[in-house]
Amino acid sequence: MSELLSKELLHILQHSLGVDQYGQGEMYRNRFCAGGKDIEKCQELTRIGYMVERKPVFNDPRWSVTEEGIQAVQEQSPKPPQVNKSFEDWKYKVIELAKYNLGSDDPTWLVGDDDVLREQFDKTEDAEEYVQACFDALDFN
Repeated sequence: MSELLSKELLHILQHSLGVDQYGQGEMYRNRFCAGGKDIEKCQELTRIGYMVERKPVFNDPRWSVTEEGIQAVQEQSPKPPQVNKSFEDWKYKVIELAKYNLGSDDPTWLVGDDDVLREQFDKTEDAEEYVQACFDALDFN
C-alpha cells in the first residue's frame, strides 16, 4: 500500500496525469508546471517518491509522476458514486426539457451541474416540475 495522501496532494497527481477526481479517464499526460504553494506540494510528493522534478519550462518548475505515484492515484482515488438508473433517466429528461425550452445545447447554467441535479432529484422526481421551477426562478425584469 502506498503512503496515504491528502486530498490536495492526490489532486496534484490526478491533474498531472489528466484523470478525474476518481482517477478515471485516459492518462493522456504526465506533467505538472507548479507555481506558488504547489511548488512545496510537488517537493513533498518528490520526497515520498511519487513525483520527479524535471527541467523547468519558461522558468516554471516542472514535475512528472513516477510509477509509484501512478499506483497511489489508482489505489487512493475515491470510488465514483453509484449511478442510479432512475436518476440518470430523470437527469436526461431535465436536460432535454431545458434544451427544448431554452433553444440551447447547454442548459447547465439553468438546471445546474451533476451535484445540483442529484440534490434536486432527492427533492423531486418530477423533471417537468424542476425545470419549471428553474424558469420561475429567473427574473428577467
